Amino acid sequence: ARADRRVLAELGWFAASGGGALGRVRIRRAVASDAAALARLAAETFPLACPPDLPETAIADYIDTHLSAAAMAAYLHDPTRLLLLAEAQDATDPPAGALAYTMLTGLGGPDVVLDKCYVHPDYIGAALAEAMLRDTIHQAAQRGAQRMSLGTNVGNRRAQRFYRRLGFRRTGHRTFDVGGLPQRDVVMTLEIASPAAEAGAVDVT
Repeated sequence: ARADRRVLAELGWFAASGGGALGRVRIRRAVASDAAALARLAAETFPLACPPDLPETAIADYIDTHLSAAAMAAYLHDPTRLLLLAEAQDATDPPAGALAYTMLTGLGGPDVVLDKCYVHPDYIGAALAEAMLRDTIHQAAQRGAQRMSLGTNVGNRRAQRFYRRLGFRRTGHRTFDVGGLPQRDVVMTLEIASPAAEAGAVDVT
């Protein structure tokens, strides 16, 4: 049940969605040496958020351009960005290593953007995404951000429900380019002073 997963998450324990063994997970700030692991995880998770009719060539082009190890290394060196990484500590079942990541842009001002929030497919529905996002919101608040916005494809209803549950509200639309093909996104915004944001980080260290 969701409540059980939430309790386990607060204690730092997660299990793969298919019923794998419980394992410890740590959420931390990503560093330069994580670039390759982030790129591997991004290449596996980004296609899952794309519309089913989007050509594979367009998806591959976006991954090569924006989610490569070189791109991740550049993001990690950008002081206006923050990347958080969830990694397995002692899980006995695969996958091991990087399980989820988020990326904030626009640090230093009152408005930040949740540019990326992705979880390994084996951990979707395991409460890891919520733990990651709550920690990301907490980190943004610690840096003085007052609002957080994001974009997700209009057809990705599951993601929209998830973000609404964490306090985000629909505030508009945007066009998002994937491999030269414009995609329509829903824009959602969270007021970081809201009760959902003030819940703070989930301690998974």
